[in-house]
Amino acid sequence: FDGPVGDYVISAEIGNPVCGTLSWDTIIRLSELPTVTITDVPDFCGPSLVTFTGVFSDGAFIDSVRWQVMDESGAQLFSTDSLAPAAAPLSEGSYTVIATVFNECGSSEDQKTFRILEPIVVEASIDTNFSCSLPFVVTVTNATEGDDLNYDWTIDGPFAGNVEFDAGARDPVFTIRDTGVYVISQRVFNATCGAQFWRVLVTVLAPPRPVWLARLQFCE
Repeated sequence: FDGPVGDYVISAEIGNPVCGTLSWDTIIRLSELPTVTITDVPDFCGPSLVTFTGVFSDGAFIDSVRWQVMDESGAQLFSTDSLAPAAAPLSEGSYTVIATVFNECGSSEDQKTFRILEPIVVEASIDTNFSCSLPFVVTVTNATEGDDLNYDWTIDGPFAGNVEFDAGARDPVFTIRDTGVYVISQRVFNATCGAQFWRVLVTVLAPPRPVWLARLQFCE
């Protein structure tokens, strides 16, 4: 038998002139292996509630569904037999979601990987914020936490264009060659968690200069 997937009725009639006619029929199902395609799962800034969806072949020919979420070690953290599973609460880490569909022809599956990133928490310090000598060297110690971090440092002040530093470094060193009040700013960011900011004020003053007073002579 060769035909499209579906339900078919097979009927038969058996009889003779003396006893009459008897009829019989039955329904048979011509099926095929079910399929599922999981909708792409983006990365999240954790912790997060993650909802999974998929595109399934004809539901009339799917007997059951199983969703699973596995961590990096392969341990199962979440499992459900629902066609549309509830949101799964997940913390920071890398995960694989697997959807499997079953019927009498067998099973097939699809899987997607995704990450939940650690939120960005900005923290930094400098070794000094005041000087009366030039050049004034300011060293930053960065304690910012998070995943996939990018750094964008800037400095504002009267002669900011003369300041030497690496704008993309985690722990930059600022060399200030002119007096003034400057604001050092840090923008830490990634594509998933957005950006966080940190700022500090530093001051460079001119060193004091001695003033010599003329010594006057007097007669007693």
